[in-house]
Amino acid sequence: MRIAYFAPFYPSRSDWESNFTPGMFMGGGETYALSLAEGVAARGHEVTVISHRIGKQPVHEFARGAQVRRYPGIAILGDIADPWSILMLLTELQRLRADVVHCHHYMHFSSFIGTLIGMRRHFPVVITHHGMRSMGRRYLRAKQSLLGKFVLSRATAIAVGNLYDWPWLQRLGASEDRRHVIPHGIDVDRFCPQEKTSEFTILFVGRLEKHKGVPDLVQAAAILRRQGYLFRLVIVGRGPERDGIEQQIVASGLTGCVELPGFVEDQQLRGLMARAHVLVFPSTFGERYTEVFGLVVAEAMASGTPAIATPNGGVQDLVLDGQTGFLVPQHSPESIAEKLEVLCRDRAQLAQLSSNALCHVRERFTLDRMIEEHLSLYRSLCG
Repeated sequence: MRIAYFAPFYPSRSDWESNFTPGMFMGGGETYALSLAEGVAARGHEVTVISHRIGKQPVHEFARGAQVRRYPGIAILGDIADPWSILMLLTELQRLRADVVHCHHYMHFSSFIGTLIGMRRHFPVVITHHGMRSMGRRYLRAKQSLLGKFVLSRATAIAVGNLYDWPWLQRLGASEDRRHVIPHGIDVDRFCPQEKTSEFTILFVGRLEKHKGVPDLVQAAAILRRQGYLFRLVIVGRGPERDGIEQQIVASGLTGCVELPGFVEDQQLRGLMARAHVLVFPSTFGERYTEVFGLVVAEAMASGTPAIATPNGGVQDLVLDGQTGFLVPQHSPESIAEKLEVLCRDRAQLAQLSSNALCHVRERFTLDRMIEEHLSLYRSLCG
């Protein structure tokens, strides 16, 4: 089959060979699109990726198993190029060869272009929702809503990892007869349990943004410290909230037990995940944002590390309360501290949670299963 993927961002070969920091552009949705395109290409299918061009990325190249075309002006969040660029883009894409068009992030302009091309060329169009409902100023949210309604009402199939966001998508024109539930997956073979550190280690991984809930984690750590527990808290990631988090750490008297290494290379990150005792994922959720999957939660669990998390979207399918970790209310440092205390005191329960977490991800959330279910969907649309 010939599959054309439309995505807001797709890394070039030089991105990975240079000092490129994936966290700037590679969120869970972008990682999902990359893994899917690579996996489909590796199974012998012809893959084309159309994405926004950032900086000096090559316009055309063969990267990671796919023919990649990049254009300015199909960026995220409804940012639209000038009419001449759009006309040139549509003219060039009239030559696109595809059996299926698959668009990621319904509110991004790349999905609008992909849907439009699919309609004009009579290609079936698949849309995958990745969790961000709307963001930015009011006029941007209005544009995103219009894009979402256009895309979701015209897609041939709508792929979702779970049903937590389905009522929202229905408001924008999604219908159940076009719904396909395909749980997300990770390459579990990249992760391997290791011996835990001697010092109880708490890990956070993610963008340092307000909705990730890091201040709640720092406050929980301060509670734990006042109770006399010794631990090491590692907060991995970059973002606009870093300065505020650093100030909170100092004010809480946690300077000696909290580390903020910033961006961490993949191999080092996998080591941190495997040696940590617990991952804490206290992200907040509401009208504008949910976690469709919780990529770092799945990766930590595949490394034999259980998670303490808020019941945010698809995270609830990963963290089974009391079995593979603990679920806590959002904005509740006290609840996080309580569960951390349990794991500090009861290493037998920690070991059982670790074993359960590892088995759960390896049984239900593999990349191979995710790719095969997408290929099955593509075949049904082509038939």
